[in-house]
Amino acid sequence: MTRLRPREIIGSLTWKPTPQPPHPSQKPVDIWHLDSVPYVMVILLSDASDMVGGSLEVARLADASDALRRVQGGKASLSSVPINTVRYPGPGWAIFMQGSKMCHGVTPVESAKEPRLTLVQSLQSCNPFAENLTRYRLTKVQDPSDAAKGEIGRHYAWRAAGKLDYLIKNGLFTEDGEDVIEILNEAIEVRSREERGEEQSEGERC
Repeated sequence: MTRLRPREIIGSLTWKPTPQPPHPSQKPVDIWHLDSVPYVMVILLSDASDMVGGSLEVARLADASDALRRVQGGKASLSSVPINTVRYPGPGWAIFMQGSKMCHGVTPVESAKEPRLTLVQSLQSCNPFAENLTRYRLTKVQDPSDAAKGEIGRHYAWRAAGKLDYLIKNGLFTEDGEDVIEILNEAIEVRSREERGEEQSEGERC
């Protein structure tokens, strides 16, 4: 079982104003996307007992990238995708999901007695060698400019520190230098590729 820890990047609060009849919202609360973090826990804070719309939909396809392409391809393409609808029993309930590997979105809120409010907590593996799914470009879009660099910096510093700690505790500095170089290069290259935009995928977001 994978041990998890909170991400250095702060959680986010999403708010959807209550539509006023006769003008229901036609805009999705959240477009179809893949998260840029490994795991998320989404907590519903609002009373959605009489809410029409505002439902979390998840595409049930094993290939997340293919699912994203298909759901973004229009109604004809979307109709061929098996979709599960997630409904929260009430405020305070949460869903935990591997959002980076599950294409999902939230439908428009047509009517509700109060705004749709959710709290999103991002989580990641405690293993610094685990696949890195953080996207700096998306962090810059989502977070204030004065916070994004510090948050992403802590994330990469934690990964680099974990790898160095592994080398020291396992005495690998006395072994074949190629193993050490490979680990150190990997720690540097992950961020380098990210900043050049080589790991970006359309539709991904925080």
